[in-house]
Amino acid sequence: MYDTGDGVAKSDVEAMRWYKKAGDQGHAEAQFFLGTFYAHGRSVKQNFAKATELWRSAAELGHADAQCHFGIHLYNGRGVKQSDKEAARWFRKAADQGNVKAQYNLGLLYMEGRGVKQSDTEAVKWLKEAAFQGSVEAQHNLRFLFESGRAE
Repeated sequence: MYDTGDGVAKSDVEAMRWYKKAGDQGHAEAQFFLGTFYAHGRSVKQNFAKATELWRSAAELGHADAQCHFGIHLYNGRGVKQSDKEAARWFRKAADQGNVKAQYNLGLLYMEGRGVKQSDTEAVKWLKEAAFQGSVEAQHNLRFLFESGRAE
């Protein structure tokens, strides 16, 4: 509400205050949005470690967007120790919930064999899921797999 100005004056400071209160009570969505504020330096000093900590907390509560964002930070080693294997694990959790970015990222990991055993079959499976949801990047990678003969 405060972060978008929906019905009240827009205020990042007030939004953060309320997200923090809700996050402290275990509200995954609030933890996710608070993490986003820290990741982008929105009304606070940019802090990837804090963003990652908040996203991990929300991810552990089953929040698909947080699982995907946490996976991205694990993959890139941003605010946390880099781990392709852990990134794949969190992408899988989010992908299983229909998160298109996680499906795409998981497909890429299978294409490259990073954090998972390389499998064009699994890559196609996850890239198709993302492509069906409109991911142009997934469509491009599927085209590559089929044109290069790696998929039938």
